[in-house]
Amino acid sequence: MEYMPISSESLINAEDPEIFRQYHRLDIESFNKVLKMVGPIIQNQETIMRASISPGERLSITLRFLATEDWLKIADEFKTKWNYPCCLGALDGKHIAIQQPQDSGSEFVNYKHIFSVLLLALVDANYKFVYVDVGASGRAGDTGVFGESSLKKVLGDGTLNLPPPITVEGIPSKICYHIVGDDAFQLTENIMKP
Repeated sequence: MEYMPISSESLINAEDPEIFRQYHRLDIESFNKVLKMVGPIIQNQETIMRASISPGERLSITLRFLATEDWLKIADEFKTKWNYPCCLGALDGKHIAIQQPQDSGSEFVNYKHIFSVLLLALVDANYKFVYVDVGASGRAGDTGVFGESSLKKVLGDGTLNLPPPITVEGIPSKICYHIVGDDAFQLTENIMKP
């Protein structure tokens, strides 16, 4: 069997920043920062037998694996722990009480008439954070914060690398992998609610 080197051109040196981000889940600047930190640690020694895989290529492969395999792991945990297939997380918002910011007027006053910022979070089957957006004024509410979030953007434009729909025993049509949320969130192909 012949050794086929990985093409660093296709993995790392993407000329289109958006394609690079979709592939790695990081922009080029962030990728380079991470590479600078871990590069010396993941650098392998060249040998007479073979050329080593560069730190950039190794990081690229690792990030790509993490960007796609994590969703299947989360879905498997929901199925095992909660007997609920194809779930990629539970989404909700929580108001965090704060002191009134100076010169903010009623901007941070929520529906309970207290000053707050909103924490929007997606958690896995074990309540571990998968996505967090925090700091929006409490006045905005779950719907408003989600509407402006990067999570909604990547769900809408298809760049979240969700697994394809699957067949589940006892159900005639394929099921999309999805997130569960409460009534504050709009029902879509990838967001289910009661």
